[in-house]
Amino acid sequence: MMTFSVKEASAKLSELMEDIAVSHEPVVITSKHYNAVLVAEDHWKVINETLHFLSAPGMRKSILGGMQEGIEGAAKELKW
Repeated sequence: MMTFSVKEASAKLSELMEDIAVSHEPVVITSKHYNAVLVAEDHWKVINETLHFLSAPGMRKSILGGMQEGIEGAAKELKW
């Protein structure tokens, strides 16, 4: 992950935004007292969606269970 001071990031913000949009690699921006992370908007949306799903009671357990289930355990016909 690339790291830039706030001064460096400010001077090349347009270039950083383009690089992040293409590479999808976040950038750390540092200052004397605080740090921040700049991410592509589409990645931010995915992060928020993931956090939303994982905050639902039982969802994390259900997802992990589904990931461990083999294809032979999957329903062949939907019961809708």
